Amino acid sequence: MFVLLNSIAIFVSMKYLFTQVKIPPLVEKAVLSVGRCTFGIYLIHIMVMGSQPLIRMQHAMLNMGINSLAACFIHCGSTLLISYFITAILRKIPPVRKLLG
Repeated sequence: MFVLLNSIAIFVSMKYLFTQVKIPPLVEKAVLSVGRCTFGIYLIHIMVMGSQPLIRMQHAMLNMGINSLAACFIHCGSTLLISYFITAILRKIPPVRKLLG
């Protein structure tokens, strides 16, 4: 239930923000690029999230004394970025481009 409420709140907030505020073209281009890759990110993120290098990175951050919440955010952000780059590369292959949308 909490995920649903948070998702609605974020969607409405972003919709309002982006209709009221003019964002720079570079940021707009980046957001649109990530938006085009969301299905691929969704398909790949589980494999990336469970990969050994990311798990080791998270354990190393915890051993260094980094707050576990901060380590979780870094882990999620790294998963998103790696999944995005894999999807962006796969979108360059014509047959795969049709599958990923």
